[in-house]
Amino acid sequence: MKILFLGEASSLAIAQGLMHLGHEVDCPGSANKKLLQVPEACDVVIVAEDVGARLLPPGLEKEWLSAVPCLWMGGKPPLASPGHAMPIPLSASSTVETLQAILALLKVSAQQAQRNALLTKQVDHLRVAVDGEHRQARRMLEQFVHNETLSDPAIQSWTRPADIFSGDLLLAARTPAGALHIMLVDDMQKGTLAAVSTLPVVAPFYRMTEKGFGIDAIVREANSRIFRFYPEGCPVHATLVSVDFADGVIHVWNGGTPAPILLSRQHNESAEATPHAPLGSLPPAAFHVETDVWTFRDKEMLALGSGGLLRQLAPGADRAGALQAFRGWLEGYGNLQHALPEAPSMQSGGGLIARDDMSLIVVSCHRDQTSRQDRERAVEGASSVGQWKLSLSVGPDEMRSVDVVPLMLSAIAQFEAVKDMGGVLFVVLSELYNNALDHGVLGLDSSLKLGEQGMETYLDERAKRLAGLVSAQIELSLVLEQGPEGAGVVIVCRDSGKGFDYSDILNRTPSAKDDEPLPYGRGLSLVLSMARRVEFNTQGNQLRVELSLC
Repeated sequence: MKILFLGEASSLAIAQGLMHLGHEVDCPGSANKKLLQVPEACDVVIVAEDVGARLLPPGLEKEWLSAVPCLWMGGKPPLASPGHAMPIPLSASSTVETLQAILALLKVSAQQAQRNALLTKQVDHLRVAVDGEHRQARRMLEQFVHNETLSDPAIQSWTRPADIFSGDLLLAARTPAGALHIMLVDDMQKGTLAAVSTLPVVAPFYRMTEKGFGIDAIVREANSRIFRFYPEGCPVHATLVSVDFADGVIHVWNGGTPAPILLSRQHNESAEATPHAPLGSLPPAAFHVETDVWTFRDKEMLALGSGGLLRQLAPGADRAGALQAFRGWLEGYGNLQHALPEAPSMQSGGGLIARDDMSLIVVSCHRDQTSRQDRERAVEGASSVGQWKLSLSVGPDEMRSVDVVPLMLSAIAQFEAVKDMGGVLFVVLSELYNNALDHGVLGLDSSLKLGEQGMETYLDERAKRLAGLVSAQIELSLVLEQGPEGAGVVIVCRDSGKGFDYSDILNRTPSAKDDEPLPYGRGLSLVLSMARRVEFNTQGNQLRVELSLC
């Protein structure tokens, strides 16, 4: 080691002994010669008692002694600068062997300090690299989950992750008919594992919503994927809702997350969501995808909060207590839109602390009577029409379990001539098939929809009759034809029911000025307005619709 030895002639024997042990020792000499520079090239300073601080520059003793480790032989050493090691006090009669042992320890300590500094530098470098990778991965995840879809005007959302990556996932998308699908995924894990575990549900949600599948079909597909690919015991908690603004109907599937809350400005009743097993916890054959059906009037709010948010609002409360606290928190705002900007400010100063991922999404449930007309869009022709025909026949089991319209649309989408007609075809096929099922096969009377709870009564009766259906058939066919009026798609829907008197439908003239239109009969009227020709058979159980390609 390089040693700076400050001492008179009486202590030079110690310096010589250290030299014999292999150390490089520098002895400045006379006590009358001041050392004005702080040592930089030595490893240790040894100050002998007979010199003390006389060789040190006046007023700079602390800075000087703090520059390198210092051994102070005899007397009381001065205080070191704040944040630096004190000089090590030794007896004035310390031997060379004692000094050698201490120097060996100092050498080991210096080597360890160098290693620690190197490790700290490496850790800092890795931290910068990992932070950069995390930021890039987060941007990629945000693009993958289509965060821009949360900009839908009917939605306000807020999320706060407890880590760089969040186990909460908010998804939103519109069906071809304008219904809003929302999915809140609340994974029990945190960080990267939680973020990755939610990804398998993203693609089915967007793809199936785009094709018009109901949320029950989306739940079925997501459960199948998670059960097949995830390790056992790693379910995904999620809630899916579908909001139909035209009919004022909300479908809810709740699987392990806090139930959604429907807030009314005129009524305080709360709709109950049936709890289901989380996604991936049961095999497909044992998994239940039935949805609850709620109705809303106008200017109501649907709120979905993650478990982390509710646990912060009501620490230690059970599920019912947490939901009650959540409802009370939301109702504390005269306008729920103010709840979202307020939520982030509750993170500091005694408010909510992000110990868990927290998410909130609020949907403005406004009845939109014009949304059905908005579905009618221009249909552009194609340069190559082609020829094809597609037919499908379903029985009771398929009526209960198969989402027929998206199934047909998936096949039709392969044909170039009708690729731009997805929205129109979805509306027409949905109206024809649902009319055949509800009124032709199940024999439901549309007047059941009248009254304050009319839609709920209608849907309950529909579910009962469909569950008990034994024998029935619905046939759908689509043909691309060339006629005198140009190319067109001919859709024929036939059911095994008794038929009905269709003259009233054909003679009806829809009025856009009706303040309170009836909650039924609008579907076929919309089809009439979109088609170039509509024909019923004599019995009234078959409908033929022609749509123009250009």
